[in-house]
Amino acid sequence: MKRQVLGLLAIAVSLAASPASAMNWCALPSIIPEREADLERMAPAVAAMTGCERQASDSAHRVAWHCADDPATADANETVHVIFDRQPGEGIHLLVLASGLTDLDMLRSCGERGMQDGERFSAGNVAFRDSVSFDYGGRRLTLAAIEPDGLSTIVSDLRTFGDDDFVKGLWQGIHGVTTEAYPSTSVKLAGLSPIASDVFAIANAFIERGSAVQASEGLDTVFPGWTLSPPVGLGGVTEVRLSGFVRHLLQAEYVLASTADYERFIGLLDAEYGRSERTSADGCTYRWWESGRVSISGQHCPDQPDTLSFFNDVAGDQLQQVAASLEAEAARSASPEATPAIDADMF
Repeated sequence: MKRQVLGLLAIAVSLAASPASAMNWCALPSIIPEREADLERMAPAVAAMTGCERQASDSAHRVAWHCADDPATADANETVHVIFDRQPGEGIHLLVLASGLTDLDMLRSCGERGMQDGERFSAGNVAFRDSVSFDYGGRRLTLAAIEPDGLSTIVSDLRTFGDDDFVKGLWQGIHGVTTEAYPSTSVKLAGLSPIASDVFAIANAFIERGSAVQASEGLDTVFPGWTLSPPVGLGGVTEVRLSGFVRHLLQAEYVLASTADYERFIGLLDAEYGRSERTSADGCTYRWWESGRVSISGQHCPDQPDTLSFFNDVAGDQLQQVAASLEAEAARSASPEATPAIDADMF
């Protein structure tokens, strides 16, 4: 899978300066392959249907096309790469590499019969952005992206539920995210799960319970954040701070009014999640609780407000994965290696 991903990224880099015409997004549903033989059957029609120019390939199992982005988009320099990628004996996928995509609304506007909306949020995958299916669940397209202006991938699969192994491999290889299946917690913030809920929905849930937005930042970036006044039903808290990663909650922090309020919360959390042990470091004391994939930290420091922090460990782990992936990609870019394809069925 690592070799396949690097090969796909190499296609995007090598084709970036190639001349091409405008992309016809509405062609995508018609070129989703279902059988391995669809590569030879469908490939001759892709250029005419998409407006993309076919590129030379050194693999019998991968065909790529390149074209300019939709002319209606703001950035005239964006490009799109359409790829058929076949794994002999396993299956075939349509892959689209583009930039600046955060939803699949350009497909919804095509009026394709039998198209159904899928999920727009995945608790175990920060890169997951949107999905649509066709033929009432028979074929699916899933969009993944981290940065609003960064690399976006649309990939096809034939599963009606769950994640295809090839698709999970792409998310890990291209976006640096190792997905988690069905992460959960019993923690609730303003009535919502901090793992299974969109961070924007969590912020709105606090507002609906009486919080006022005192400050916000980066709402259209990878790291949105809010500072809120306390809602109804959160006595002893003077401020709520929310920080996100993409559309997932990364951390929620409660700022306590007094040490007495902090100790009252310690009793409540001990009763709910098990007795905590107090540790000390640098003049401060700390307590920890866990519930599924959420960690809770209490902090008491002299001359500072006491705080309780709720960490979404899924988003935190995947943030570290993305950072490591970016560092590895920078190292590869500094010393690129030409790796010609060797098809697995040739030896």
